[in-house]
Amino acid sequence: MKLTDNSRDRWEALLNDGSVDGMVSPLCGDWCFSDTPYYWPYEEPDPFPPGHIHHFLGSQMAMGGVCGWDSLFVTAINFIPTDKTPVWTSQINQKSGSRNTITESIIETPYGDLTQMLENGAASQRILKHWLNERDDYNKLIWYLDNAWNIDLNAAYAEGQMLVKTVGKKGLIGTWVPPVYNQFGHSEEMFFHCMDWPDEYNAFLDASLRYTLKKLEIYANAGFDYIFYMIPGTEWVSPGFYDEYIRESSKIIINVWKSYGKKVMIHSCGQMKLFIEKGYFNELKPDIFETLSEPPVGNVPSLKWARDLLDSKIITKGNIGLDILLNGNADDVREAVYHVKEQTRGTRHVIGLSDCILNGTPLVNCLALTDESRKTL
Repeated sequence: MKLTDNSRDRWEALLNDGSVDGMVSPLCGDWCFSDTPYYWPYEEPDPFPPGHIHHFLGSQMAMGGVCGWDSLFVTAINFIPTDKTPVWTSQINQKSGSRNTITESIIETPYGDLTQMLENGAASQRILKHWLNERDDYNKLIWYLDNAWNIDLNAAYAEGQMLVKTVGKKGLIGTWVPPVYNQFGHSEEMFFHCMDWPDEYNAFLDASLRYTLKKLEIYANAGFDYIFYMIPGTEWVSPGFYDEYIRESSKIIINVWKSYGKKVMIHSCGQMKLFIEKGYFNELKPDIFETLSEPPVGNVPSLKWARDLLDSKIITKGNIGLDILLNGNADDVREAVYHVKEQTRGTRHVIGLSDCILNGTPLVNCLALTDESRKTL
C-alpha cells in the first residue's frame, strides 16, 4: 500500500487526538509542477483525466500520490438545475484592442437582472463590475439566494457520493464555504453599503446564512468530511466589521456543520495577528487552522507565538513560504521544514505552506518537503 493510500486513516487518527508526527499537508490546487507533465501515479485508471469536469480534484489526487503527503482535498458538486432554478448565464467576448476577454454573468430575477463583469488576462483577472452596486441589487440577490437550491437534489447527492467514493483512502474531502458577507465576492463598496443601506445589507446577510446552511446540509448528506471555511484577515476587514458581520454567523455555520459529525478547517493566509490575540479562533474552535503566515505574507510574529496563544486542541497547519518552494532548492525547503518543527515542538502542528502551491514549483522541492517532514527531530 502506498503511503498516501492511507492518508484518510492518518487524518482520522490525528483528528481523534492521535499523533502529528510526520504529518505534512500543503494546500494544493491544480497540477503545479514546472518540470513534470501531468500523470496519474496510481494503479487504478485515472477517474478524472484532463478535460473531465472534476479534473481539478483529479490533479490534487495525483499531486498527493506523486509527493506522498497527507492530502486534504477540496472540490465542489456541480449542481444540476431544474425548471425552478434561477437562470444564470455567462458570455465571454474579446475585449476590443486587447487579447483579454470580458466575461459577463447575468442572473435573472423578478426584480431585474443581477450582473457581474470580469476582465480575464493571460495570468490574472479583475472585476469591472461587482454583483452588488445599487440598493436594488440586494433584493435581487436575496431572491436568488432563497431560490438557488431548487436543484436536482438526488443528482447532487449522487455526484457528491461518487466524489467521496473516488477519493477513498487517499485523503479527506471538503468544500469551500465563505463567510456570509463574502457569498458573492469581496467588494470594497460593501463597506459603504452596510452603512448606507443597513436594512438591505442585513437582510442579505440573513439570506446568505440560509443559503449556506442549505449548502452544508447537501454536502453533509453527500458524505463530505470537512469544510474549508475562509476567514479574512485585517488586510481585508477590521475587528469591528468582524464583530458586527462575521462573528455570530461563523459560530452558527461551524456549529451546524459539527452537528453533522463533520470537521472544520479555517483558512486565512493573511494578517491574523490581531484576531489571534483577540481569541477569535479559540472561540470558533476549528479542528484545523492554517496558515499562520509570517511577514511578508502575513503578520504573525512566529509560529511559536501563535501556538502559545491558540487552544492546544486546535491542529495548526503551515507556514512555509511559497517563494521557498517555488524559487529555492531542496536544501532550502528542508531548512524551512526544520525551522517549523523547531517552533512547534510539542504542539499539534502539521507541516504546510503559507497558501496554495504556486504554478511552476519544481517537483524535487515538493518531494523534499514530504521527506523532511516525515523525519522526527
